[in-house]
Parts: sequence; structure tokens; C-alpha cells
Amino acid sequence: MKRIKFYSSSNLSTGYHFDRLKEIIETVKKIELNSLLDILEAHNILKFINDNVYPADLSNQQIKEAKSILNRGVMQYFEQVSKEDILEYLRW
Repeated sequence: MKRIKFYSSSNLSTGYHFDRLKEIIETVKKIELNSLLDILEAHNILKFINDNVYPADLSNQQIKEAKSILNRGVMQYFEQVSKEDILEYLRW
């Protein structure tokens, strides 16, 4: 699976991520953030949103909703996971 990565709003790879970005934002109510990789991708999506870099055909309501759900999901994940769990995951 190709994950969304944010380098900067002026990076040439930005447009490459638009299809997946749009797909996730449109289906954000169904998103499951169960792993550190999911959380990292959510964090990168939030960076796109915070820099106002996303497909123009997404509505302000979709963006607002995605931002809220992703922020809440990231926060909940880190409330539940321990430092040891993260260190164990990174040991791979």
C-alpha cells in the first residue's frame, strides 16, 4: 500500500498523493487508525490539510470533518499506546 507522505507544500511529489488523499478524506468516517503507520499517514494528511494543499473538489465541510476525525484518532492512539509499545515497534 502506498502511504501519503508530506515533504513540503512546494515539493514536486505533492500531486502524486492527491488521489489517495481525496479517497481518505471522502471516506474518513470509516478510517481505522490501528498502527503506528496509520498514525504517521494521518499526521501527514493533517500536514496537507493544515497547509491548504488538497484536491480543489473537496468541500470545506469534508476538510473540516477529516481534520477533526484525524486529530481525534491520532490523539486517542497516543493515549492508548505506551512508550514501550512504540519502542518495540521501532525495533523492527
